[in-house]
Amino acid sequence: MNPKIILEGTEYTFKTAISILLNEHPKIVGERKISRNHSPTLTTEWNAFTHFEQGKGVINFSEDELQKAINLYKTWLELIKVQNDRFWVIDGFHLATKVYQKIYNSFDFDIKWIEEKLKESEFKLVLCKREESSFLRAIEENENLNERERQIKISNLKREQVTFEEEFEKSTLEKIIVDVTHGNFKKSSNEIANWILEFQT
Repeated sequence: MNPKIILEGTEYTFKTAISILLNEHPKIVGERKISRNHSPTLTTEWNAFTHFEQGKGVINFSEDELQKAINLYKTWLELIKVQNDRFWVIDGFHLATKVYQKIYNSFDFDIKWIEEKLKESEFKLVLCKREESSFLRAIEENENLNERERQIKISNLKREQVTFEEEFEKSTLEKIIVDVTHGNFKKSSNEIANWILEFQT
């Protein structure tokens, strides 16, 4: 059993926490004992194009860095291909890039070729989403922002989530939406693992 999973969604949808649990979940890894430090997880949130935190990468690249982003995706896809017998959990990937570029750079990043390669490797797509009304609570619990900053952030998160849903619907991968509003990471990871297991029988 070597499932391949991509988790997508906005900030505050717990993708990273869920990906860690999936990397340890017996229905995903079987009897293998995988250390968190050695599990095969990728994330597009790495700042691959800069040497400092909050820098540029394959999600928020500038126009002059487009070829870098394409080359990095090609490299990742080749890495997955040559290790196709491993399980993979990816914390944000092509939809994250598509959504960011569409909203903040008004650029239509082509992801069809990425999806084709992912489909060949039998990747499954999970969209983590939360009720819009819960964004305020999540922000207040994690960030110290003034009222104006909170409203701007909530507006951006709502717009991002709607765009994620639109791009998710276009995806040709096997897919599922998981509501994470409850904040129970274990419950979400179990829901995903049980869904993945359906494809193994």
